[in-house]
Amino acid sequence: AITMSWDTPESGEPDHYFLELTNVTTGQVWAWNNIPGSDNSKTKFGLTQGDYSWKIRGACGTNGTSWATVFSDDILFTLGGARIENSSVANLDVYPNPSRDIFNVMFTSKQAQTITVKVVDMIGKEIFTQEMSDFNGSYNQLINLSNEPNGIYLLKINSQVIKLILQ
Repeated sequence: AITMSWDTPESGEPDHYFLELTNVTTGQVWAWNNIPGSDNSKTKFGLTQGDYSWKIRGACGTNGTSWATVFSDDILFTLGGARIENSSVANLDVYPNPSRDIFNVMFTSKQAQTITVKVVDMIGKEIFTQEMSDFNGSYNQLINLSNEPNGIYLLKINSQVIKLILQ
């Protein structure tokens, strides 16, 4: 089973959510089009081991959609843990979290590889992006979000995702 969890948008609870789960290998898609706005998770049972991605968007209007946010960036998940074992980075640490402005991000790459470090808000807007080719060794970067509104952000390092809380 995969449990997909999200936070209520800062601007308030939508009437409902649209949620899509995709089996990355087969392309099979499961879609839920009327998850109540008060919910913040959905579990899909009966899945086979493999790579999956999911995305969500909020909508307003009980009889159709008066407006809807854009879909979030895909959130990757490996059922069975293969991606965790073959993680592209090790010793990942983010602190302080929550923070009022600056997050310190540290990790180690044990092999030369392309690494993308990205921070996005809950509607998918990129706040910070750094791509490094043939990166091998220790990474230590301060990411300053002091000009951004308080809320939840996602730190994406290749396939790993960490929730950042800006207070």
